[in-house]
Amino acid sequence: MATTFPGTAIIPTRNRPGALERTFSSLAAQSLQPQRVVVIDASDGDDTERLCAKISRREAEWMHVNFEMLWRRATT
Repeated sequence: MATTFPGTAIIPTRNRPGALERTFSSLAAQSLQPQRVVVIDASDGDDTERLCAKISRREAEWMHVNFEMLWRRATT
């Protein structure tokens, strides 16, 4: 089981849900994870928001993540 360190990873993104999912998979496989991950999303669609919601709810393959997931829409 992974442990967390008291830090926040901030990930800005736009229209790259596949790459972001691979990033989260890699992060979830680490033995040391940040306490919180914040995604700032400038995407045109809602794929990234749905991915972050799945992780936040710990659905299926995301049951083992230890970090808190926060999604925010970019304002500029």
